[in-house]
Amino acid sequence: MLNFLANAGLKSFLNNHKTIKSVAEILDISLKDGDAKSKILLNGETEPVSVSFNYKIYGNTLCITNVNTSKKWLNGLAEAFKDKYAQIDLGKHEGAAGIAKHLL
Repeated sequence: MLNFLANAGLKSFLNNHKTIKSVAEILDISLKDGDAKSKILLNGETEPVSVSFNYKIYGNTLCITNVNTSKKWLNGLAEAFKDKYAQIDLGKHEGAAGIAKHLL
């Protein structure tokens, strides 16, 4: 039950974030033991995209690896940006560090 509430809280938080809200809606998200799975409806698309990745948090840094999507072109895009977004400083994102540490 606690995991369900944490996932629902994260989904709500992400869907209300101005950057995410401008490009997509998170339909489902599941986090467990360093693995994340989600279904995301990108603006202008009719079918959601499945996304999975591994994550770890070190201090205020979220580290993301092994990103895979249900769309081949998105996998290519993820690969192109993997070095830039492999480590995200959560402290720069509207207090997200505390929320992420609690939920993840």
